Amino acid sequence: MGCLPDRFENVHELGSGATSIVYQALDTKSGTTVAVKLLQKDSQEERFHLEGARLATLDHPNVVKFHESGRHAEREFLVMEYLEGGDLTSFLQGRDIAKILEVFLLVCSGLDYLHAKGIVHRDIKPANILIDAQGQPKITDLGVSRQVEEMNKVTKAGAILGTYAYLAPEQILSSEVGPAADIYSLGICLFEVLAGRHPFEVDNEFNLLRAHLEEKPPSLREMCPGATFELEELVRSMLAKEPGARPKTAQVVGDRLRSCLGAFERKEPVAPEGGQKDGSKPLSPTQRRVVLAVSYLKEVATFEKICRICDLVEDEVDAAVDELLTQRYLKSADNGVLVLTLPSDMASPRLSDRIRVLFQGRLESLSEPAPASPQGRLRSKRPFFLVAILLTGLLALLWFWSHSGSLLIASEPQGALVLIDGTVRGRTPVRVDSLRPGSRLVRLMLEGHLSEERDVVVLSWRSAPADFRLQPSRGVLSLLGAPKGSRVTINGVVYDSQEVREVNLDAGEARIKITKEGLEPFLRTVEVDPAAPHQLEVKMLPISKDVRCETTPEGATVLLDSVMVGKTPYLLKGVSFGKHSLKFVHQGFKTHRQSLDIKNSDPEAVKVELATNLGGLVITTHPKGAEVLINGKSMGTSPLTASGIAEGKVKVQAVLSGYINSSKTVMVTAGEEAALELRLSAKPSPQLIQGGQPLRWDSPSRPAPPPRSAPAPAPAPAPVVRPWEVQ
Repeated sequence: MGCLPDRFENVHELGSGATSIVYQALDTKSGTTVAVKLLQKDSQEERFHLEGARLATLDHPNVVKFHESGRHAEREFLVMEYLEGGDLTSFLQGRDIAKILEVFLLVCSGLDYLHAKGIVHRDIKPANILIDAQGQPKITDLGVSRQVEEMNKVTKAGAILGTYAYLAPEQILSSEVGPAADIYSLGICLFEVLAGRHPFEVDNEFNLLRAHLEEKPPSLREMCPGATFELEELVRSMLAKEPGARPKTAQVVGDRLRSCLGAFERKEPVAPEGGQKDGSKPLSPTQRRVVLAVSYLKEVATFEKICRICDLVEDEVDAAVDELLTQRYLKSADNGVLVLTLPSDMASPRLSDRIRVLFQGRLESLSEPAPASPQGRLRSKRPFFLVAILLTGLLALLWFWSHSGSLLIASEPQGALVLIDGTVRGRTPVRVDSLRPGSRLVRLMLEGHLSEERDVVVLSWRSAPADFRLQPSRGVLSLLGAPKGSRVTINGVVYDSQEVREVNLDAGEARIKITKEGLEPFLRTVEVDPAAPHQLEVKMLPISKDVRCETTPEGATVLLDSVMVGKTPYLLKGVSFGKHSLKFVHQGFKTHRQSLDIKNSDPEAVKVELATNLGGLVITTHPKGAEVLINGKSMGTSPLTASGIAEGKVKVQAVLSGYINSSKTVMVTAGEEAALELRLSAKPSPQLIQGGQPLRWDSPSRPAPPPRSAPAPAPAPAPVVRPWEVQ
């Protein structure tokens, strides 16, 4: 292939993206099979060099190994190890949960190594986690990664890098992301592999981004009944909207996965439906903390107090409480108090004096009265405490009112999603109250339009207007000449060939693939500009390929579809798409037939070892010394062995003076010697009658009858017949 150096052989494409294409090739320099990544766009050269530089500094069993980088025919390329086991999803399909967790443990090890090197991947997805021949996962494609401590000059301001299905919320809102974004993406991968579906099933990219920002993922155990409480809690924490609520490092994720894996290795059962007790299955750490808090607070166990003494964020407590209510370990009273129904021996570890002191200290630090203790309850409540609390609250409310404002946000067109400082606040038109005075970053997003953001100043006691006019982000793409009945795919969406004469697409890159049986695939990447329609002419050539025919031995006649074309070795040029018949004919060898199915334009070779069609005969005669003829050709005197006889029926004849000829027809089989025996009969001696005339040896030896009344004319002399001439 001209775009790669000549040292790379047996090159074929593994996959392609918007900026690069990856090939599998044999590197004759090292004698190993490698993956070669070739840059397609010069504008991405800086990012391509950055990927090569980073790979060169890495050495970890779960990160793809880098060999070298170079430039050939004005194109940049990277050489990496070839991973033949497929991507993460295909490798783990149909595997049990324990095997899935084992593989993700190794992925966490590689990801933690990258983070320790200061590298955030920013595009963790199954397609970028490949498997080697030993089943080891390796993180690949660092093309959009970045150093945590560096400003990324390659990324355009406001650009969203990564794949939409796996983007962390902070990646959608800003390009400044940290390791927590990779943990979120890995959580999406883990949910997808375990549940067999994406956590957010939506119909377009805009709704997918909104789901990442707003929607709560479904219960993993509903999608994957074999999952434990602890595993579901881990995945839920990895998919937390706030980066700070996720596990701090990939190593922490790995440790928790190892703990979950231990339950499967011990074959610990999951708690059954209805919340029945299973003594061998402990509660998750968050659920244990909530249970201890409810046990301590008793009749004052409200949601607010549980959050305070557990020192957990509200969504973690909310998730744990929901699960405990579902399993009937908790029930909710009318006054909002949570009551523990879990058997006392499952509240493990149990309340200790140290935990009681910790809980009481947290309540007292918030000026809350402590709950009842084992020594007794507070028998009286001082009214002035309540008055002080009410006055403090009133003063705080007045201070807040005097130090807050509101925004009236509108857009043209309406219905845009509004984010203020990264928090979703509704859709336009919307009034957002209780905002602290100062500069606020307001961002609007609407499907089919470019997102817009600006800083808006909020003033105390005032409602400030903020009007936005959103620009369309969709352009028109027309494909001219797409063959009827072809399959057209644009950015992963399939269209009918008649629908692509005018397609509305989001601005930016459009990856186009058109396929039809019998024609070469049409692959293009174009830029869609909302300001100007784009027309693209489609030309698809019929598929044909060159086929090299070789036989052992050489010199066989080649017939393609019953037409003689030459003798081997022979190059069949431009064989058309579809099925064909090949025939190889060589004297002394069996005719070889095979089918040829042309599906693509890749060169192909047909190598055939022809089987011989010659056999032999071992011939004996009685008596010996007879001349042997095979199909009328003298082969010598018996006994003899005749070889090199063509397969099929042959006539063998033995001739010996003084004996009657003997012949037989026999079948000669290729590669075998058949034995044949011929017996010859001696010729009888001749007998004479009166007058010296010979008689046939089998005629009666009596004289002719006498004549009747008139003398008969003299008979003609009888012909002389020799017995050995009788057939």
